[in-house]
Amino acid sequence: VLKMSKDTFGITSPISTDVPKEEDVQKTNDLKKVLRDLDIFESDKESTHR
Repeated sequence: VLKMSKDTFGITSPISTDVPKEEDVQKTNDLKKVLRDLDIFESDKESTHR
């Protein structure tokens, strides 16, 4: 059974403040490449509109 803590609004603390490992950086780059290849990123015009 999960117990929910009291309501916390605003900025929460980070999950981790460790420097990313090389594997993390590589996975991020791989993900960005896939997203670019699939044309998932929004255009500058879409970003401005949002």
